[in-house]
Amino acid sequence: MKILNVGALEFVFVLLLILIVLGPKRAIKTAGDIGRRVKDFSRSKLWQELTSTYREIQELPKKMMDEAEIQKTIQELDRAKDEVNQSLRDKDHQNSNITKGDVDETNHIYPDLP
Repeated sequence: MKILNVGALEFVFVLLLILIVLGPKRAIKTAGDIGRRVKDFSRSKLWQELTSTYREIQELPKKMMDEAEIQKTIQELDRAKDEVNQSLRDKDHQNSNITKGDVDETNHIYPDLP
């Protein structure tokens, strides 16, 4: 578990250091003050703006793709690719059925086929 690139052992070490420096009574009072300030900050207008801006930034690529209809274009290109591949497979299948001296539907003669 890492929070702000601080591991659990490092966090416990910092807490012990604070407890030693401040003493037990002041450490508890300071922790309560810090908790209240964090709670007040998380309910503040600034924090709400920051979180809403963060969400907007996270959704921006999807909105841009939707506006540009990129996903629809990608699907159309995939369908066209599949159609071309199927057409090539069908053509290869037709050519594999042609033997020496055969004539295909376009009246081409294939005399040199092995």
